[in-house]
Amino acid sequence: MWDRFVNSLIDRHIYDNSKILDAGCGLGIFGITTRLRHYDKNLYIEGCDIHQPYLEITKKYNIYDKVQSDDVAKMMLYTNKSFDLAIGIGVLTHLEKSEGMFFKSQLERIATNVILTGAQHHIHNHKSLQNDSKIYALSHKSTWSHKDFKGYKIRGFHPRGSSGGSLLDTWLYPPLFTLSAIHPGFTRLTQYLVAWK
Repeated sequence: MWDRFVNSLIDRHIYDNSKILDAGCGLGIFGITTRLRHYDKNLYIEGCDIHQPYLEITKKYNIYDKVQSDDVAKMMLYTNKSFDLAIGIGVLTHLEKSEGMFFKSQLERIATNVILTGAQHHIHNHKSLQNDSKIYALSHKSTWSHKDFKGYKIRGFHPRGSSGGSLLDTWLYPPLFTLSAIHPGFTRLTQYLVAWK
């Protein structure tokens, strides 16, 4: 449901000749799925990430029109409103809070529309191909709340203390998602946030 919701937000901002920045693109999952869902449109999608092994994979498979290694400070090199949409999916949690706030402000500056996600609570550091906690760039460093996203629309996902997948998650997911749509304060009961504007 989380991926479907983020994809639906992305889809709202896609039209022919859209310019998209996938900031913290990782292996290019959102780049690939966006291209597949909008195969009939001419899209320019740029990916950037600080983790070089991921960039090599995205280059090898030509996922993006342009791929570059960017840390948060280099976001300043982009000109104002140079993208129609900027996404930072799963990036904020991997930045220190001050870096994350700067990252968010830069995406707001360089794009007309912004979609961000962040974890509200630390329950683990992923150990997988995508999120190896032994790699500093991929370890969790901060948590986020709805108060960090003034002016954004917010939804909460997965019950607090969970990363999803259990039967309890299946039962609690719809009411928590609905409550977070009614008032952002209810996101305190959830593990992850999706914020967009």
